[in-house]
Amino acid sequence: MPQRIYVDSNIFIYLIDGDDDTRRRALSALEEFDRQNANMFTSELTIAECTIAPIRDQRTDIVAAFHGLLEDPKIVELMAITRDTLGLAANMAARLRLKLPDAIHVATAETLSCGVFLTNDRGIRAPAGIEIRQI
Repeated sequence: MPQRIYVDSNIFIYLIDGDDDTRRRALSALEEFDRQNANMFTSELTIAECTIAPIRDQRTDIVAAFHGLLEDPKIVELMAITRDTLGLAANMAARLRLKLPDAIHVATAETLSCGVFLTNDRGIRAPAGIEIRQI
């Protein structure tokens, strides 16, 4: 069975709108998982998180690039935020002391049985069974 990877919003932000170093590290990590034929997932929350700044800055080209990347099922599978996921996220936010958006990402990863959570957020925490992998 292929490895299941959860990709945090910041990885996509680095890919599209990061500096050269973070873009290279994000791309390298995703390419490595692709070579392993891993299944990659993210929450629909990622669309909002990735597009806030470019919408504010009226950078429609960047907004379009995010949509093109995140809506391509050959790259990543977007997962809906369900009521069950929100309940689990609230529990994780309280137990792991996470901000709610981070808890939604971690809860989605757990719901999907992802073994790896790819991020560059040094403050993210996850329950046992999910490896936090920094780029």
